Amino acid sequence: MEEFLSKHADAVIGTLSGFDRLVFRETLRLLAHCAGMMRYLWAAGVLLKDFAAHAEGLTRRLKEASEGRAQETGRPIRYLTSSAPRKEQIAREIARTDRIEE
Repeated sequence: MEEFLSKHADAVIGTLSGFDRLVFRETLRLLAHCAGMMRYLWAAGVLLKDFAAHAEGLTRRLKEASEGRAQETGRPIRYLTSSAPRKEQIAREIARTDRIEE
């Protein structure tokens, strides 16, 4: 990896470390059907009447953790009003802007 980075340093705008591939699919397959959701709620000890509050709490915690990490690392938070924009292109624009500002 170091050899590749040295050879192509002028074209590399950043690096990632961690998993070889990480794919977000926008659904949790186990929760994408009624039986799976019911199993989750049972395991979590959540009654159906309490589902809305449970889901709102999880959403709030996830959002706070994500935004907190972005702020800690100085990364921008950009809300997309549509799923149409290409996220990879947006990420490249952010990376290019950060590189220019340094």
